[in-house]
Amino acid sequence: MSWTTVVDLFMDEYQTNSIIDKSDFGNHGHLMGAVTTQTGFVVYNDLDAQIEIPVRNNSLNRFEGLRVQALVKPNPFIRRYNLVEGWMSFALVIQPNGQLVGTIYDGQQWIGPDSGTNLLTPNAWNRVAFEFDGISRATLKIEEAIVGSRDDMPLGIAQPNQVITLGHWPRGDDRYTLSGALGHVRIEKRDPEDYIRDAQRLIFCKRKLSDLQMDAYREMWYLYDTLSSPEQEALERCARTQARAIRELIREMRSWGTRGRVRLFQLAGLLKNAWCCLYDGNQIRKLLIEYFAEVGDHVSKEQKEKFLHSVQEFFNLSNQCNRSGYPYDRMRQLFFVLFPELTNYEKDIKELIDQSQS
Repeated sequence: MSWTTVVDLFMDEYQTNSIIDKSDFGNHGHLMGAVTTQTGFVVYNDLDAQIEIPVRNNSLNRFEGLRVQALVKPNPFIRRYNLVEGWMSFALVIQPNGQLVGTIYDGQQWIGPDSGTNLLTPNAWNRVAFEFDGISRATLKIEEAIVGSRDDMPLGIAQPNQVITLGHWPRGDDRYTLSGALGHVRIEKRDPEDYIRDAQRLIFCKRKLSDLQMDAYREMWYLYDTLSSPEQEALERCARTQARAIRELIREMRSWGTRGRVRLFQLAGLLKNAWCCLYDGNQIRKLLIEYFAEVGDHVSKEQKEKFLHSVQEFFNLSNQCNRSGYPYDRMRQLFFVLFPELTNYEKDIKELIDQSQS
């Protein structure tokens, strides 16, 4: 999966009262209160110690998925220790019992996984991580080992408000200040563009394009560049909406239980092989029908009908996003030059839904 690193503080380069961010976005950390800088880490000496990263632009916004990693050397646990918190968005904290907790805020509630107690070692360096895939799964890791997970996360995360704060409650009082030292902190996000890049990578599958296909690819981008900004924004908005619809479909299939998730993972591998190695529409249709039939054995009729309805709605959405006239009609022709296997995809999908329902 594609991730975009938006904060990368190695704590090894300082300038005045700032920690230099090594990502491409210059999201430097501002040192506040009783923080002592060292090579590779900072020490929190008093309750007012904190590091603030201002949310200045879209680099710290438009989160769909989230990954936070931190190197921490906590003193013995006497209160909750905030490690990284995006104000009213996400948090990675240590509870007074030594439990690691990662949460996101979806606009209504804070929700996320927690670890067992006493898995973190006081007075020693611990590498911890919290990841939310933007669909339904969140995990916590200590030294690369999964120590907590949830598969019922909400689809959607509130965006950070004003600041992301390290070692302190954002813009709040001192009740959650870290006691100890904080080393390398990295924040990564999955935004709509990451999902689109992943889709493009999958659909092209490192295929060797013919001269005709290369010409089609160049012409498609040339035509895209001729569109006005509002027209480009409309296409990009449709792509983002379609990406969310796909995540909702995956989330629904994951809700079918462990067996359903395992079979979904297996199906994804088989479909990728069928598409990337040698496109075979009949084989793909057969795999999907077998999958739906097997799922039908251990999910309710209502769940299956809801899923098939969601599939149909997704393709209805795709049709609604279609534009007519020049240059859209020409871009559609060029797409089928690039992917001749998809020429009859609408007919294939209709047949698939009809057969699955029967």
